[in-house]
Amino acid sequence: MKTNLFNADQLNIRYSSISAEDIRMATSDIEVFVNQKLYEINTSSHVLTSVTERIHFIDDIFGNADQLLGTINLLAFVLPLQEPRLAAQESMAGIGKIMNQLWLNKDIYSFLKNTEHALGYENISPVQKRLLNNLIREFENNGVHLEEEKRKAVHNILDRLSELDVIFESNIADYNDHLILDESDMAGLPDDYRQARITPEGNYSIGMSYPDYRPFMKYAHSQNARKQLFMKFMNRASDTNSHVLNEIIALRKQLAGQLNYQSYAQYALNNKMAKLPENVWNFEMDLLEKVRNKANSDLQILTEVKKRLNWDLPNLVFQWEASYLTDLVLREHYQLDDLLLKQYFELESVVKGTFEVANKLFGVSIIESKHPYVWHPDVRFYEVIQNGAVIGQFYLDLYPRDNKFSHAAMFPMVPGKYMADNQKKIPVAALVCNFPMPFAHTPSLLGHRDVVTFFHEFGHLLHGLLTTSEFSMMAGTSVARDFVETPSQLFENWAWEYESLSLFARHYQTGEVLPIALHQKMVNAKLFNSGLDTLQQLFYGVLDMTLHDRFLPDESMQINDVVRNLQNKLLLFPFEEGTHFECSFGHLSGYAAAYYGYMWAKVYAEDIFSVFRAQGVFSIEHGTKLREDILSKGSTVDEMDQIIHFLGRKPSNLPFLESIGCANIG
Repeated sequence: MKTNLFNADQLNIRYSSISAEDIRMATSDIEVFVNQKLYEINTSSHVLTSVTERIHFIDDIFGNADQLLGTINLLAFVLPLQEPRLAAQESMAGIGKIMNQLWLNKDIYSFLKNTEHALGYENISPVQKRLLNNLIREFENNGVHLEEEKRKAVHNILDRLSELDVIFESNIADYNDHLILDESDMAGLPDDYRQARITPEGNYSIGMSYPDYRPFMKYAHSQNARKQLFMKFMNRASDTNSHVLNEIIALRKQLAGQLNYQSYAQYALNNKMAKLPENVWNFEMDLLEKVRNKANSDLQILTEVKKRLNWDLPNLVFQWEASYLTDLVLREHYQLDDLLLKQYFELESVVKGTFEVANKLFGVSIIESKHPYVWHPDVRFYEVIQNGAVIGQFYLDLYPRDNKFSHAAMFPMVPGKYMADNQKKIPVAALVCNFPMPFAHTPSLLGHRDVVTFFHEFGHLLHGLLTTSEFSMMAGTSVARDFVETPSQLFENWAWEYESLSLFARHYQTGEVLPIALHQKMVNAKLFNSGLDTLQQLFYGVLDMTLHDRFLPDESMQINDVVRNLQNKLLLFPFEEGTHFECSFGHLSGYAAAYYGYMWAKVYAEDIFSVFRAQGVFSIEHGTKLREDILSKGSTVDEMDQIIHFLGRKPSNLPFLESIGCANIG
């Protein structure tokens, strides 16, 4: 019997044996389901006796569609076999079109508007009113209220964008390339790194995954080899995504015009915390001014090291040099050796330690379960337990492999919610990363940057799994895009605190707890390059806003020209001709006109953590309050109100500026 992704219980899906036919059948099922619900709206076959029932009815339609969308979205980026993986990618575009049909359906829109004026509306809860108002706004954002010709034009644009977004992301995930090097090019690299990449011919094959790229750029002595790898890495998917991205940007501009917005950014921001493009521009420009001096100071240190090495062009630091020079500064000035430090961060210990941090803060236990159905033997399955009951479930897929999603992300699969009978629909998610594989007798050892990444993604996971929303559309990470990174960036802080690190940071051979002196070196070095790193994030945000608020590709100006101009204007590393970073900038898909949200959310995250810094990083009182005020709420409460309720005051950017060493600037 074939697997039915839509009707099957999530835990009974036989992922390893999923076929392309299964994927297509599941997509067909969701279309049948949606059409049935639309029929019920327009007939007397489904009697909804109260406003509350009507709202739940709509939430069920979108919630079930989102469940299939989330599962297939994951499979499109993690399935090892090509045929079902490609079918999932094709299905993503198909489901996107189904969702577009929903958001442009006049019958649902009329149903919602009638509900807004129905008897009993005044007596429903604030959360129910908020969802209803949000739904009406989203339908109008999609042009359902427009005259027929414009509505069809919007529908066509949205359908094409659904196709292009999948193509863009899939081209990045499917991109495979390697740099073949000989022994002389590998000087400076750790033995385990070298051994893991040796070829039968005795050469070395360096891929495009982060566990390949980042250590090479940090440790390889060869300037030439680092530049070669940099050029390959910065041209991922450039052969396929250049024209795709051009079409995406142009269509987004057209969409905004059809909906009477001046730019796609103006259209996309009306349901974000920022609301207006000028608020984002002011935020970005203010931070650029405040961080510039710190970035110049960071660069000066790197330049001095480069001059001492007698490299060519001593007054310029290039991108393929920055990681290597930074590592030299950390080792020489701060006596911080990353190769030594990573020996205290064995992956299994990091995972268990993260679970323990969650337990201390939120009172949940996380237990591995022997789940028979996973999509790859490396994948593991866990349950989140509280008071003896399962409140969430998740998968961990932590190692790189060909054709797998190449970054780190939390993929929602089943949105959780509390139903009318007080039963909870258990949320399910997957955390997908690309950490170094264990090799021979050496386990997977993480650089501290990877530890922070795992904590970041686990923050998203907690946000998704600790929901208490009665509506799936408002559950977990279903919040404003410029708020969604707040819990994840907040949780990163526990990857820095000695009180939390001492729970799990132990030498993988001796079991020695991370020495306090070594931790102090980490803290001392934390602010080095904070200016350059923040500048890089601001560059990404400004690039995104420029493409979606002030640009349309034409013969005189292409997207790569925008990248070049902005990099040379904003960053302190010169643009390298022949690179096309934008073609693998996956956030241009899901975070269109929203990348600024990382910095925006970081400001709130640091302010929230300042409470823990003052009251204790494992304050049970504030851990409980964080869970109740923010992590459990989803979008049932206005995001700014969540922050103010937790803080007991309006937020401040001072803790953020202090965290990057810029508190006394501007």
